[in-house]
Amino acid sequence: MQLSIQPNSTVSIILDTTLNADNTGPFREYVREALGRSPREIIIDCGKLTYIDSTGLGLLTLARTEGSRIGCKIRLANILNPHVREVMDLMQFPQLFEMTSVPKAPLPPTHTSKNTSAPTDTKGAKPAGTRVIR
Repeated sequence: MQLSIQPNSTVSIILDTTLNADNTGPFREYVREALGRSPREIIIDCGKLTYIDSTGLGLLTLARTEGSRIGCKIRLANILNPHVREVMDLMQFPQLFEMTSVPKAPLPPTHTSKNTSAPTDTKGAKPAGTRVIR
């Protein structure tokens, strides 16, 4: 398991191949550390996850409950394994969590400034008078 801190108030927890009673302690520690940073969102990356049991499902539900107490959204990402996805679907996790294919990458900071020239390209052009500077 890994913990990744993003500069935009998002924390990612990257799971290993199993989430069950054997790794309850480490998962709870990661969640506790993540919530201690008061993020707006925690992304739990399930891309490597190949096995989850009832204890693992309970851990995810507990993380959601603890996150909601401080206004932190818990999102599950990269649920690639069909067995894991089926178990989560059967337990109605799509109604409890936002589930995405790929974690949303933090957007680079952008600034807008006025540009007096109107765009000439109509495909993907910004509204007249706006230019994005990166």
